[in-house]
Amino acid sequence: MSGVVPLLRDKMSSKDYPAAIAAFEADKASTERDLVARLLYAEALFQAKRMPEALVHATETRSLFPSDIRVLLDLGFIHFRLGDDRAALDCFDHARRHTPANMWPYYRIAQIHRRRRDVQAEVDILRAAEAKCHGRILDSEYQAILKELASAKSLLAVSAVPGFEARLLSRAGHAPVLNDCVHVTMVKDEEDVIHSCLSASYRSGFRKFVVADNGSVDATQAEIRRFAQDHPDATTFVVSDPVVGYYQDIKTMALVNYAATVFEGLGTPVRWAFPMDADEALRAFADGATLREMVDAADSQDARMIVFAWSHAASPEPLRCVDPSRSLDEAFPLRSTLGRNIVRKCAFRIGDGTTVEVGAHFIRNCARREADMLIAAEHGFAMVHYPVRSIEQAKRKTINGYKALEAASGLEKMGGHWRADHDSYLAEGEAFFERKVAAYIERVRTDAF
Repeated sequence: MSGVVPLLRDKMSSKDYPAAIAAFEADKASTERDLVARLLYAEALFQAKRMPEALVHATETRSLFPSDIRVLLDLGFIHFRLGDDRAALDCFDHARRHTPANMWPYYRIAQIHRRRRDVQAEVDILRAAEAKCHGRILDSEYQAILKELASAKSLLAVSAVPGFEARLLSRAGHAPVLNDCVHVTMVKDEEDVIHSCLSASYRSGFRKFVVADNGSVDATQAEIRRFAQDHPDATTFVVSDPVVGYYQDIKTMALVNYAATVFEGLGTPVRWAFPMDADEALRAFADGATLREMVDAADSQDARMIVFAWSHAASPEPLRCVDPSRSLDEAFPLRSTLGRNIVRKCAFRIGDGTTVEVGAHFIRNCARREADMLIAAEHGFAMVHYPVRSIEQAKRKTINGYKALEAASGLEKMGGHWRADHDSYLAEGEAFFERKVAAYIERVRTDAF
């Protein structure tokens, strides 16, 4: 290994890609045949968006190290980014044959199938990865395979459903009661949507709710009380969360554990937790589908996690603000299909050391094999998401999100979208939120997620 490698790594870690490129090129006598240095140089060119040069360099590196898995993966990914799927597949297939228990060739091939909209092929290659890699790779890598498999199966399930978006509009009537399930949520300044989303869960069968209010200064608490008064047969616990910092995974598990303890003490134990944000609602798109039947199906196959996929909702035109008494379906009738960048949201069986990831987008120490996951879309359910509702709400969410990140420690690399939005707000003022809402509506209208 050449002496310049530590310097290259230092420049790459600080994202000073021009300096990394200059360091490699200044010492070519020692770096030309140093595999690690060449890989770092290719990554620096890639990150600096000098893609043609990165491709030439990676191709040369492959000729020097024809069977090294790292070279094949780097070269394949550059081809992928340049849109050359055939060349990318050649690299990834070669890597897969060379190291069949390495998850990355499968993962990259799955990305190519997703881009080509060949979802069945994507499911097949991810299942092959699950079979070949189980017990042979890092747990974090294996979880990445399961996450993508859950997304692909969700996309496959809805791809054959005509009118999927229209079917996500709410329907009259109430579903069978879910006595063994609890709806858990954290809220902050969500007066325009919290009553509607809690009510949607009630109509889906929930009768047990635990809500943590993170210092709302609007009418959020009044709207939660209104929900409790409107549904006296439901048990709604409301707790005060005074910690501004964004510790969502820790707080969510605390609420789940609280719910498990208190309902056990009341003699009506819960087995399944449904962590949901204030702007999310579960909706059936298949006739006759109920959450009760889905939870029973999960129990029958001994699944430990139920995976939902987001469909985003939007208003036809930008709104200045939202009337809390107005129907969500009336205010936000547009729905997105499940696009290439599917976002998962998971419910889980309580116990066995399981903990939520931030946002409950997956559950740690839960799914160990494909059969541990029940895919909600295969049972006629999706989750409708209302993240951008009005100019007023977009501003409130951006400011609150930024403050929560700033008040938390160790999250400097998280929440990049909130930080970027906050910077844009400081630079542009109110006009930024007008543009943000309009852009979001266009993305939903064109399914550009």
